[in-house]
Amino acid sequence: LTADLRGHVEIVEAQAARTKSLYEFARQLTATPSTDAVLEAGRHFLATTVEAEGIELIAPGSATGRHDPETARLLAACLETRRLVTRPAGDQHRLAAALPLATLAGEQGVLRFVAQASRLQRSEDCEFIETIGSLIAVALERTHFLEKARQSEVERAAENLRSTLLSSLSHDIR
Repeated sequence: LTADLRGHVEIVEAQAARTKSLYEFARQLTATPSTDAVLEAGRHFLATTVEAEGIELIAPGSATGRHDPETARLLAACLETRRLVTRPAGDQHRLAAALPLATLAGEQGVLRFVAQASRLQRSEDCEFIETIGSLIAVALERTHFLEKARQSEVERAAENLRSTLLSSLSHDIR
């Protein structure tokens, strides 16, 4: 009974540590001002938490164009299932993984990486990685809309300046 309780305590402590790390990661993402900063934070977090390597963002729409057939199949399966998909990556101890970055507004891309098979085989590890993907996707969507808002503001300011100049010139000509 004591051993069972100790095992449950270890599981709960591990879940608490994961939840805390996800919370800190989400806080870090809310402070990121650009897409590149979001991707860098996501790469660092994946590398430190699941020991992922070769992390690459594949933009929406380019998942099948420039990749070898095996990678293209992995990406297609990922986009079709809208879940984390894994395939063997050379040796039996490593898996190639594709993680969709999906939000309600649509696909933000796919994260492709390689990790130890032991990190990608348990369902709770896969759920953890999918949660990371969801956080990254929402942050990418937020930075996209932020960049659009900045661009719109610059265009509005340019239009105001143009109309002010035209108004001033027409006044001077009159």
